[in-house]
Amino acid sequence: MWKITKNIIDKDEEKCVLFQSYDFDGAKFKQSKHVKFRLLSDDGDIDFYGLMREKDLNGSENRAFAPLDDLGYGYGCTELQYREAGEWKTL
Repeated sequence: MWKITKNIIDKDEEKCVLFQSYDFDGAKFKQSKHVKFRLLSDDGDIDFYGLMREKDLNGSENRAFAPLDDLGYGYGCTELQYREAGEWKTL
């Protein structure tokens, strides 16, 4: 379960779209530990920042890559990085 918290692509904040996973449940999300992530394009530009449940990152790889799978093709994102111990690491 994940959600986008900052959309860098859509500069106009009034029209800015913040995405979330198809199975997003706000109550369950609030009760879980989160990991920060970001999606980058192939030229290294950051397109999105977001949060995912820690158990999804550390569980099945399919769940960990869900934000990239869901948004990558449509927005040209090719890399997912997560924040660990103050550093960004590529998944």
